[in-house]
Amino acid sequence: MPGFLVFKFGGACLLGPDDIVAVARYVRSRLDGDLRAVIVVSAMSGASGAIDELMKELNDDPPPPSAAVALASADQLSAALLSLTLSGS
Repeated sequence: MPGFLVFKFGGACLLGPDDIVAVARYVRSRLDGDLRAVIVVSAMSGASGAIDELMKELNDDPPPPSAAVALASADQLSAALLSLTLSGS
């Protein structure tokens, strides 16, 4: 049965493309043999704030379900960018 390593990277670790590449390299360096990774990432630094500002420009009191989806998209973007970086060569 393979073992798992769990990683958590906050927004301060994800300031831009160079940082995403560095995180991917770090994860790869920790994995060997049958180890698998579970990786949790936060939104890139500033992304949630930018989305929050945009929402407020559009609606002073956004409905909570819509706001939650919009803010979660920042985390999802980080996850997608790290995943595609790890999938690359």
